[in-house]
Amino acid sequence: MANDRRTLGKSDWHFPADLVAILGAPLTSLLFVEPLTNLLDRAKQKGHETLFCLGILLALSGLILLLLLALLRTPLFPRIRWLSFARNCSTSFSGNIRYLAYAMLLASLAVLLALWFITR
Repeated sequence: MANDRRTLGKSDWHFPADLVAILGAPLTSLLFVEPLTNLLDRAKQKGHETLFCLGILLALSGLILLLLLALLRTPLFPRIRWLSFARNCSTSFSGNIRYLAYAMLLASLAVLLALWFITR
């Protein structure tokens, strides 16, 4: 009886991570594509296409650098310390690339937010 009580509330069922990625990709793209297309349309109307292209280019460059770091098997987040900017490897080559990628992503956010405020 005691064994049945312990296993009664527990389940080994889980939602597979790859299925989450497959089902979450369209939703994620809808959350980003619609606001970006509206921003692009407003930027074209006011003549600020270059700011939009600069923001997207910076974001893609930062993401590609982070992807290259992941493919080269350098740990992006050592010891699962999120948003710590990996202080322990700041002098290494991968640490410098990581700083550059984060700087590009932050600059992209700044440019796109500035464009949003300009075209609002």
